[in-house]
Parts: sequence; C-alpha cells; structure tokens
Amino acid sequence: MMTSNRVVNKRAIPLVSSLLIAISSLVCAQVSVQPAVAADQTTPGMTNDDVVTLSKMGFGNDVIEAKIQQAGAVNFKLEVDDLSKLKAAGVAQSVISAMLKRSNVKVEAPAAASGARGSLFNGEWVNENKHTDGTTRLRVTVRLNLMSFEAWGKCQPVDCSMGTIATIPTSDADTGQVNFRWTNSFSVRQFQIRLVGPSRLEVQTTTTFTDNSGRPKYSMLEYMVRE
Repeated sequence: MMTSNRVVNKRAIPLVSSLLIAISSLVCAQVSVQPAVAADQTTPGMTNDDVVTLSKMGFGNDVIEAKIQQAGAVNFKLEVDDLSKLKAAGVAQSVISAMLKRSNVKVEAPAAASGARGSLFNGEWVNENKHTDGTTRLRVTVRLNLMSFEAWGKCQPVDCSMGTIATIPTSDADTGQVNFRWTNSFSVRQFQIRLVGPSRLEVQTTTTFTDNSGRPKYSMLEYMVRE
C-alpha cells in the first residue's frame, strides 16, 4: 500500500506543474495588457495653468510657444478675464498671441458686401495693460464707406492725443484686419489692427525713427478691449 501511494504522488507532480505554468501565463498576459490600456486613455489638453507654470519656472518665450504648437491638444480659456489673468501672472504677450493662434480664435462673419465688416471696429477701445508705454486708447468712427482712427499715447500726467492717425475705406477691413501708416515729425509708425473677438483688438505697431537720432526700430504687440 505504501508503494502504491508513492506512485500516485509521482504521477500527480506533472499535473500540478502544468497548472502552475498555465496560471503564471495568465498573470503575465494580464500584466502585459495593462500598459496598452493606459496608453489608450485620453490625456487632457494643454491649459492656461500649464502656460503660467512654464512661465514661472523661467522657460523662455520661444520654448513656451514651441510647447504650445507641439501640444497634442489645447484647452485654453481666452475670454477677456482669462487673458487679463494671464498677463497678471507674467505671461508674455507673444505667448498669449501663440495661444490665440493655436486655438484659432477669430471673428467669424457671414458673407457680406464689401466694407460691411468695418462696422465691427466702430467704437471706443482701451488698452488692457494700464501700464503700457504705447498706445493707450483708440477711437474708431465708421461713416458711410470710410473709417477713421484716433489714438492716444502714454504721457504724464495725462495721455497725449495723437489726433486722427488714419482714414481708410471700410473695404480695407473685409479680412478682419486693417493696416495703415502714421507719420509725425520724428518717426513713422506702421499699425496692424486685427479683430480677435467681438470686443477685442490685437494692435501691433512698428516704429521707425526718422530724426537721425540713431534710435533703433522697435515693435509692440498690445490688446485693446471695447470700452
């Protein structure tokens, strides 16, 4: 009888080993599947907080702009209050512009007769940055088929009136952007004004000095909101 029990146990060993190998294979298969499941999970897009974090960590504007362009998806909030918070957090204007461009923020309008879009510029506009050294205010007046631009610049104790800096056909605004040049006694300033929302303008200026002072040409990118 003792001999018979030993024979039975020897026969059971291969069966137990086979079961252990099968269980091990199943466990390994489950472990190998887990990374694939994780990879399929959707990652959230780049947010305003991500941009602020990169800025506060000291990354250059060109690096942050590259990150914005290379992000798989973006989830930026770009209303006026959000943009003000970005600027207050120290985010550069060029970075904000890259965020707007990546998010395709633009004014959509139905097809209309030439010049109809000029009315979207009409009104009083003030610079979002109260501490700007550039253009502080714009007044755009649309009459018939013409639109005129009055501007004010930063001065102390009150802003300086630059007068009417341009009068152009309303048809020039058909693309949602206008370009014109203003000349004074010591410089030439090129304006590029673009609608980036129903109540927001992007104002880019390039100033070239003509008074033989040797001062270098410079550019500014600013944003104005409807007053």
